[in-house]
Amino acid sequence: MKKEEPMIVYWAPKSDYANKNLGEWNMLHAKPQSLFNHLLEEKHPEAGNRSIFSCPPWATKAKRTFIFRQPYDSHYRYDFTGDNTSVESLTPIRTNLEPFRQTQSFKDKIQLTLFHETMFFAEEPLIATMMSPYFHEPKYTKYGAIANGEYDIGQWYRPVSPDITFWKPKGEFLLEENEPLFYMEFQTDRPVILKRYKFNGQLNAYSDACVNAPFNLESRVPLAKRYARFRNANMRELILKEIKENLI
Repeated sequence: MKKEEPMIVYWAPKSDYANKNLGEWNMLHAKPQSLFNHLLEEKHPEAGNRSIFSCPPWATKAKRTFIFRQPYDSHYRYDFTGDNTSVESLTPIRTNLEPFRQTQSFKDKIQLTLFHETMFFAEEPLIATMMSPYFHEPKYTKYGAIANGEYDIGQWYRPVSPDITFWKPKGEFLLEENEPLFYMEFQTDRPVILKRYKFNGQLNAYSDACVNAPFNLESRVPLAKRYARFRNANMRELILKEIKENLI
């Protein structure tokens, strides 16, 4: 039987470029680990062929799901009651990396975007899904939950940032170093290989074009139309050329 071709997913932390005035922070972003390999470390020595590890549907999903972790301890206080709109860092030195508030979507809940931007790209259409770390118990889940979402990382180029929906409009929350921040699942039956690259100014320009398309080009259009515009302009080839020149 012919060995299945792996699906290559290129990834890079974006925060290091966006915060170049603070220095080079690639060191904060550790290599992601597949959920399957991580849980193998916790496998019971007597787990047999009826354990979850032998369940094909679960194993397939776990192997294509990767864990992205919080790089450092963080403690924040926020207040969005009445006319208040404050987010305050209670951790020394981190004031320039404070989360920012999303447009109000709910009456009694707020959404904060964490300063943890990651770029993903593929050589062909591939749906990537961000989700809460359901096999872990990170500290922030006491206060809120990640807003799950997905898009085609082979037909659009934009950063992914965790948005946490908080149950209360006022309070404090903690992020603990090395705790799982979110999972990223890549919707393919093929083996997934992650390759890291260095994000740069040209890639930032391509990313900004995608992020700002709804405001500067056309709003309220189906993603399929955006993907077609991206594809017809050979954007995938332009981005891949730059990525492959900056592989680590």
